[in-house]
Amino acid sequence: LKCSIVFQVLCLDSSVSFFETQTSTEIGTIDTALDVDAARRATDLIKKKTSEKSRTFTCICFSADGALLLAAGQSNYICLYSVAERLIVKKLKLTTNRSLDGVKMDINRRNFSEFGNMMLIDASDSEQEADGKKRIKLPGTRHSDLSERSSRPEMRVEDINFSPTGRSFAVCSTEGVAVFSLDHRNLFNPFELGVLVTPVSVENALKEGEYSAALKMALQLNQAEMIENVLLCTPVAQIDIAARSLSIAYAEKLLKWLADNIASVERHIHFWQLWLKSLLMEYGYQIKLNRAANLTSLTALQQRLSDYANQITKLGVRDPFELSVDYQMFP
Repeated sequence: LKCSIVFQVLCLDSSVSFFETQTSTEIGTIDTALDVDAARRATDLIKKKTSEKSRTFTCICFSADGALLLAAGQSNYICLYSVAERLIVKKLKLTTNRSLDGVKMDINRRNFSEFGNMMLIDASDSEQEADGKKRIKLPGTRHSDLSERSSRPEMRVEDINFSPTGRSFAVCSTEGVAVFSLDHRNLFNPFELGVLVTPVSVENALKEGEYSAALKMALQLNQAEMIENVLLCTPVAQIDIAARSLSIAYAEKLLKWLADNIASVERHIHFWQLWLKSLLMEYGYQIKLNRAANLTSLTALQQRLSDYANQITKLGVRDPFELSVDYQMFP
């Protein structure tokens, strides 16, 4: 992998060597063998120390400025190294999901008997299988038989890559794609997203007056600014129609958005109350049935509306002759 005037080579003994591109001179080495910290698989026949010798990092990546090096592979850990100091900076654990193989640091001793590891003994007598026995994988094989009734994928990292800014990186592993970032902000988190759902399609739907379709696509994109724009562009007369066209899943998403953002959009508090009233009148019973999932949103909304009611009440008591208070609380 190239980075300015330096490129790196990952060897099978878990060592990373750095070379100059012009003279091909080795300028340093990082030994990552002790950082792999490979866990044991349920069907391992060798000891942990011997197993660690056969495990290594398989993918490495430079940061954008070349100051950091990221390494991962046949392990549940990813390591971040300083190129200048040749030292490890951070070691991150990817998952604690024990349903995956290669996560636990040692074999479960309860599976041991006088005959050895019970995970290696075929105790099945199924008549549905060809020979009445469950096939055991050969030592060293990675791909299991897809026709087996159950399998435990091995935890490993296939690829890693830094972002252009160098403040985040993505890891593609057995459990999925994970993004690590230094910036604590809301990332792109779509919901039932399709190829036709784009910000441009949301704007076109608003221009054509299709407020229900625009609201649904905005909730699919799950971007707070876009949802707020669609709600504000919807006429008051269309609020009930737009709310009625949503399914319960999208209604709960909109309820959560109102709970999270109603404090930051105080200028339109009555407008948000109209949306909240339409949602509760249409989906109140279904939201009540799924009360455990919506309890946080409902509590936040109730607290915020109570605060507004108290503020208006105090203002009305202070100036009873100049201000006429007429408000309605929604459950």
